[in-house]
Amino acid sequence: MKFWMMISCMALGLVAAAAELNYSVDDKGVLTVQMDGRTLLDGETLQLMDAEWGTISAPLKAQLQRKKEGNVERCIWASDRAVVSRSVEKLADGRLRIGWSMKFVNGIPGGRYIELSYFAPRGSFAYAEQGRRKIAASAKAMVIETAAGKLNIEFSGASTPWAFEDMRSEKWHGNFRLILAWNYDPAAVNVVESTMVLSGTPAEGK
Repeated sequence: MKFWMMISCMALGLVAAAAELNYSVDDKGVLTVQMDGRTLLDGETLQLMDAEWGTISAPLKAQLQRKKEGNVERCIWASDRAVVSRSVEKLADGRLRIGWSMKFVNGIPGGRYIELSYFAPRGSFAYAEQGRRKIAASAKAMVIETAAGKLNIEFSGASTPWAFEDMRSEKWHGNFRLILAWNYDPAAVNVVESTMVLSGTPAEGK
């Protein structure tokens, strides 16, 4: 009897160790991710830029098509230069899975860089020191310190590393960002697929 009580307590402890992750998608397809009620990711941008970092194409401004496929919510943007799909799913264990499929046509004049960037509000993260720097960078996994606890992210698909950057000292940004960046190849059809699975661990004492 005591053995089973110990197992039950351990199981309850494991359940309690997971922070609550939720998401919402607005009418424009903007994705917001929260952990224990605190916003961690609040919208994303996808841009094809030239050598001077000027925007050539912003696919997420194209007409939006939304689909619900079981437990998966999908947004699709299509234009003459790019077709982009993003899926979001809350898994049975409480984690969030976000998948991206991004296809840019070849031969776009001046195309040089592509960036997928998530806006991360400065008040939601537990980093005191400021400065433009990569707090974490990986194509596999990273742990980010938030005011609500630890945000764990597992990546798959793209071999290019994601990076979590402190942009608070940059006047044009002023917050943090989670970003995937790669070079545009004008001679090829540029296709990048990436998936990230988010889970949370609450801060001690919560």
